[in-house]
Amino acid sequence: MQSESRNPCKVTGLKDDDIFMLFRVFFWNVCTIFCNLFYFHQVLENDLRKKISSVQKLHEQARGNLMDFTFQRKQLEDYISQMSAWLKSMEDSLVSSPTGSDPEDICRVKVQPK
Repeated sequence: MQSESRNPCKVTGLKDDDIFMLFRVFFWNVCTIFCNLFYFHQVLENDLRKKISSVQKLHEQARGNLMDFTFQRKQLEDYISQMSAWLKSMEDSLVSSPTGSDPEDICRVKVQPK
């Protein structure tokens, strides 16, 4: 009489040794897929870390550029304000000069100190 492990399965017709071999192949394939997924996960994670680092650097550069731009804009606004004040004082000086003055006298107009 044959041992039960050699008897074919009533559903599939496969012997126990064949079923065990199929299970081993299936298990090996599952392990391989899992290892590949883990590897790809590591690769993707490293790639994302590099991209995040790159974006952080770009953010810092943009922040620095914005600070520079803000400082330069403030300087320009101050310069425009000073020029406006100077032009206003020149206008006031010219308006207060006597009419019919010699053009060379007008060229010698000086800014009045405040």
